[in-house]
Amino acid sequence: MPDRGDRIIHFKKNPFYRHEQILLASGSFEGFLPMSFLRDENGLTARYQCSGFAPLSSYRIERTEDALYLMEKVVLILHAAPEHLLIPERILLRCQTVFFSKKDDRIKIAYVPRPRNDAAPGAGSISGFHRELILLLTQLKQDLRDGHADLLTRLIREIYYQALDTKSLLRQIGLLRKELYGSRNAPG
Repeated sequence: MPDRGDRIIHFKKNPFYRHEQILLASGSFEGFLPMSFLRDENGLTARYQCSGFAPLSSYRIERTEDALYLMEKVVLILHAAPEHLLIPERILLRCQTVFFSKKDDRIKIAYVPRPRNDAAPGAGSISGFHRELILLLTQLKQDLRDGHADLLTRLIREIYYQALDTKSLLRQIGLLRKELYGSRNAPG
Protein backbone atom coordinates (compact mmCIF):
# COMPACT_ATOMS: atom_id res chain seq x y z
CA MET A 1 0.00 0.00 0.00
CA PRO A 2 1.50 3.39 -0.97
CA ASP A 3 2.35 6.00 1.64
CA ARG A 4 0.52 9.33 1.49
CA GLY A 5 3.58 10.94 -0.05
CA ASP A 6 4.05 8.35 -2.80
CA ARG A 7 3.20 8.85 -6.46
CA ILE A 8 2.27 6.01 -8.77
CA ILE A 9 2.50 5.95 -12.57
CA HIS A 10 1.37 3.05 -14.71
CA PHE A 11 3.17 2.42 -18.00
CA LYS A 12 1.58 0.17 -20.64
CA LYS A 13 5.04 -0.66 -21.97
CA ASN A 14 8.10 -0.80 -19.78
CA PRO A 15 10.14 2.34 -20.68
CA PHE A 16 12.94 1.55 -18.18
CA TYR A 17 16.18 -0.22 -18.95
CA ARG A 18 17.02 -2.98 -16.48
CA HIS A 19 20.02 -1.13 -15.02
CA GLU A 20 17.82 1.95 -14.47
CA GLN A 21 15.32 -0.11 -12.50
CA ILE A 22 18.07 -1.60 -10.34
CA LEU A 23 19.66 1.79 -9.61
CA LEU A 24 16.37 3.61 -8.97
CA ALA A 25 15.02 0.83 -6.75
CA SER A 26 18.21 0.89 -4.68
CA GLY A 27 17.80 4.60 -3.91
CA SER A 28 21.58 4.96 -4.13
CA PHE A 29 21.54 8.09 -6.31
CA GLU A 30 20.47 10.92 -4.01
CA GLY A 31 19.32 13.08 -6.93
CA PHE A 32 16.40 10.83 -7.82
CA LEU A 33 13.39 9.71 -5.81
CA PRO A 34 13.68 6.06 -4.77
CA MET A 35 11.31 3.84 -6.71
CA SER A 36 9.80 0.41 -6.69
CA PHE A 37 8.40 -1.47 -9.67
CA LEU A 38 5.60 -3.95 -10.15
CA ARG A 39 5.17 -5.74 -13.46
CA ASP A 40 1.88 -7.41 -14.39
CA GLU A 41 -0.07 -8.35 -17.52
CA ASN A 42 -1.15 -4.70 -17.98
CA GLY A 43 2.36 -3.25 -18.03
CA LEU A 44 4.59 -1.77 -15.36
CA THR A 45 3.66 0.26 -12.30
CA ALA A 46 6.31 2.57 -10.86
CA ARG A 47 5.95 3.83 -7.30
CA TYR A 48 7.93 6.97 -6.45
CA GLN A 49 8.74 7.36 -2.75
CA CYS A 50 8.20 11.10 -2.24
CA SER A 51 8.00 11.35 1.54
CA GLY A 52 9.10 14.85 2.62
CA PHE A 53 9.08 16.14 -0.95
CA ALA A 54 6.48 17.92 -3.06
CA PRO A 55 6.50 18.58 -6.81
CA LEU A 56 7.51 22.09 -7.89
CA SER A 57 4.05 22.34 -9.46
CA SER A 58 2.62 22.60 -5.93
CA TYR A 59 4.68 25.74 -5.23
CA ARG A 60 4.33 29.24 -6.60
CA ILE A 61 7.86 30.33 -7.49
CA GLU A 62 7.71 34.11 -7.67
CA ARG A 63 11.39 35.08 -7.38
CA THR A 64 13.93 34.68 -10.17
CA GLU A 65 16.55 33.97 -7.53
CA ASP A 66 14.58 30.90 -6.43
CA ALA A 67 13.99 29.72 -10.00
CA LEU A 68 17.72 29.96 -10.80
CA TYR A 69 18.59 28.16 -7.56
CA LEU A 70 16.18 25.32 -8.37
CA MET A 71 17.43 25.09 -11.95
CA GLU A 72 21.02 24.94 -10.75
CA LYS A 73 20.17 22.03 -8.44
CA VAL A 74 18.40 20.18 -11.27
CA VAL A 75 21.37 20.66 -13.60
CA LEU A 76 23.77 19.42 -10.90
CA ILE A 77 21.73 16.21 -10.66
CA LEU A 78 21.68 15.85 -14.45
CA HIS A 79 25.42 16.48 -14.57
CA ALA A 80 26.02 13.57 -12.18
CA ALA A 81 23.50 11.23 -13.84
CA PRO A 82 25.88 9.66 -16.41
CA GLU A 83 28.19 8.57 -13.57
CA HIS A 84 25.26 6.37 -12.48
CA LEU A 85 24.53 5.19 -16.05
CA LEU A 86 21.44 7.38 -16.32
CA ILE A 87 21.08 9.30 -19.56
CA PRO A 88 19.87 12.90 -19.01
CA GLU A 89 18.31 12.93 -22.50
CA ARG A 90 15.86 10.24 -21.38
CA ILE A 91 14.51 12.18 -18.39
CA LEU A 92 11.20 14.03 -18.55
CA LEU A 93 11.69 17.41 -16.83
CA ARG A 94 8.57 19.21 -15.70
CA CYS A 95 7.46 20.97 -12.53
CA GLN A 96 5.48 17.76 -11.88
CA THR A 97 8.62 15.56 -11.99
CA VAL A 98 11.01 17.78 -10.03
CA PHE A 99 10.46 17.56 -6.27
CA PHE A 100 11.53 19.94 -3.51
CA SER A 101 11.90 19.49 0.24
CA LYS A 102 11.22 22.75 2.09
CA LYS A 103 12.66 21.23 5.24
CA ASP A 104 16.21 20.99 3.93
CA ASP A 105 16.15 22.70 0.49
CA ARG A 106 16.85 19.46 -1.37
CA ILE A 107 15.80 18.68 -4.92
CA LYS A 108 15.05 15.23 -6.29
CA ILE A 109 13.84 14.21 -9.70
CA ALA A 110 11.17 11.59 -10.30
CA TYR A 111 12.74 9.55 -13.08
CA VAL A 112 10.05 9.40 -15.72
CA PRO A 113 11.50 8.30 -19.05
CA ARG A 114 10.76 10.71 -21.85
CA PRO A 115 8.77 9.05 -24.63
CA ARG A 116 11.16 8.04 -27.38
CA ASN A 117 9.14 9.47 -30.27
CA ASP A 118 7.94 12.72 -28.72
CA ALA A 119 8.70 15.33 -31.35
CA ALA A 120 7.61 18.72 -30.08
CA PRO A 121 6.06 21.11 -32.58
CA GLY A 122 8.60 23.65 -33.73
CA ALA A 123 11.44 21.89 -31.93
CA GLY A 124 13.62 21.92 -35.05
CA SER A 125 17.02 20.39 -34.46
CA ILE A 126 17.12 20.99 -30.71
CA SER A 127 17.91 17.86 -28.72
CA GLY A 128 15.40 16.25 -26.38
CA PHE A 129 17.62 17.12 -23.42
CA HIS A 130 17.70 20.82 -24.29
CA ARG A 131 13.98 20.83 -25.04
CA GLU A 132 13.30 19.37 -21.58
CA LEU A 133 15.41 22.09 -19.93
CA ILE A 134 13.59 24.79 -21.90
CA LEU A 135 10.18 23.37 -20.97
CA LEU A 136 11.11 23.28 -17.29
CA LEU A 137 12.46 26.86 -17.40
CA THR A 138 9.30 28.01 -19.18
CA GLN A 139 7.18 26.49 -16.43
CA LEU A 140 9.35 28.06 -13.72
CA LYS A 141 9.12 31.45 -15.43
CA GLN A 142 5.30 31.55 -15.40
CA ASP A 143 4.81 32.73 -11.81
CA LEU A 144 7.80 35.07 -11.48
CA ARG A 145 6.76 38.43 -10.01
CA ASP A 146 10.05 40.19 -9.29
CA GLY A 147 10.63 41.80 -12.70
CA HIS A 148 13.65 39.65 -13.60
CA ALA A 149 12.00 36.96 -15.74
CA ASP A 150 14.16 38.22 -18.62
CA LEU A 151 17.09 36.37 -17.03
CA LEU A 152 15.30 33.06 -17.52
CA THR A 153 14.40 34.10 -21.06
CA ARG A 154 18.10 34.72 -21.73
CA LEU A 155 18.96 31.32 -20.29
CA ILE A 156 16.34 29.69 -22.52
CA ARG A 157 17.86 31.42 -25.56
CA GLU A 158 21.36 30.30 -24.56
CA ILE A 159 20.20 26.69 -24.24
CA TYR A 160 18.36 26.84 -27.56
CA TYR A 161 21.04 28.53 -29.65
CA GLN A 162 24.22 27.31 -27.94
CA ALA A 163 23.12 23.77 -26.98
CA LEU A 164 24.95 24.13 -23.66
CA ASP A 165 26.28 21.05 -21.92
CA THR A 166 25.65 20.72 -18.17
CA LYS A 167 28.98 22.28 -17.20
CA SER A 168 28.42 25.33 -19.42
CA LEU A 169 24.84 25.54 -18.22
CA LEU A 170 25.98 25.63 -14.58
CA ARG A 171 28.43 28.39 -15.43
CA GLN A 172 25.69 30.38 -17.22
CA ILE A 173 23.29 29.99 -14.28
CA GLY A 174 26.05 31.18 -11.95
CA LEU A 175 26.64 34.27 -14.10
CA LEU A 176 22.92 35.07 -14.12
CA ARG A 177 22.73 34.66 -10.34
CA LYS A 178 25.67 37.07 -9.97
CA GLU A 179 24.02 39.53 -12.30
CA LEU A 180 20.76 39.30 -10.35
CA TYR A 181 22.60 39.77 -7.05
CA GLY A 182 24.49 42.76 -8.49
CA SER A 183 21.32 44.42 -9.75
CA ARG A 184 19.64 44.05 -6.36
CA ASN A 185 22.61 45.42 -4.46
CA ALA A 186 23.61 48.20 -6.84
CA PRO A 187 23.82 51.65 -5.25
CA GLY A 188 21.04 54.05 -6.05
